[in-house]
Amino acid sequence: MPGFNLEALLKSEKGKFDYRVMSDLELCVIIDSEYVPRYCKLDEASIYHLSEKARIDIANNLLQRFRYKPNGVFSRSHKFATEAQIRRCLLL
Repeated sequence: MPGFNLEALLKSEKGKFDYRVMSDLELCVIIDSEYVPRYCKLDEASIYHLSEKARIDIANNLLQRFRYKPNGVFSRSHKFATEAQIRRCLLL
């Protein structure tokens, strides 16, 4: 539809939507593709193969990497993850 700006509409929505926060799915894909292979060398490794200590280490790294920093300078495409999301995706 010409002239329709979905991003502007979502930003003005009164609900909890925040376009800067990545979805759980986006975060889980990052965990599965970047972190699980580092901690588990099985061919078909998943989050379920990781120890609790490994999942806590990953959570700490993700918090540093994706935590919202109010005074930080980020590109518009940079997304954040909440602690609750990280805990959900890592089964903590």
